[in-house]
Amino acid sequence: MSGEVGRARVLQFSPEQQAFTATVAVPGREPGSIVARPDGDDAYVSTGNGLVHLDTSDETPVVANTIAVPGAFLALSPDDTRLYGVGGSKDYVVDLANDTVTATMDIAPGQQLRDPSVSADGTRLYMVQLSSDSGKTSVLSLDTSTNTLVPAEGVTGLDRVTSLAVGPDAHTFYVTVGAGLRITGF
Repeated sequence: MSGEVGRARVLQFSPEQQAFTATVAVPGREPGSIVARPDGDDAYVSTGNGLVHLDTSDETPVVANTIAVPGAFLALSPDDTRLYGVGGSKDYVVDLANDTVTATMDIAPGQQLRDPSVSADGTRLYMVQLSSDSGKTSVLSLDTSTNTLVPAEGVTGLDRVTSLAVGPDAHTFYVTVGAGLRITGF
């Protein structure tokens, strides 16, 4: 599908038709992380202009709202009520019932955060921290009821973490490290 060069867009793909079925322009440039709600009616896209809420309930998605928060990596809570954004100039929590920011945080000031993943029970948000000082990476654990870090549940000093996933038991996370996989439980 064609579009304006430099414009941020979201493409909708149908595996059944093996084709792109819709394109929606979103405000700004540099679209980043995207998450879709399990009911299929909404998606959220992080852009340089904010968090864009797409109504995906019809054949062609439309922009429903733009929330004034910095671009970030996104993760949905398992109960589908909250969206977490990390890695922008401010980290945040959005209430999906009304698209309002309920908390802003400085989880790791001056550090890059990415790959957020919420535990199956919704009590923890894990994310990869890239240290600009040491070149090492860490996995941070955030208590989602207080939005504070839980240092005892993180892992530090890892080389080249490339991705993170949380296991269904909410106590195990998996990280890919360089060419290997490391499994950590607590």
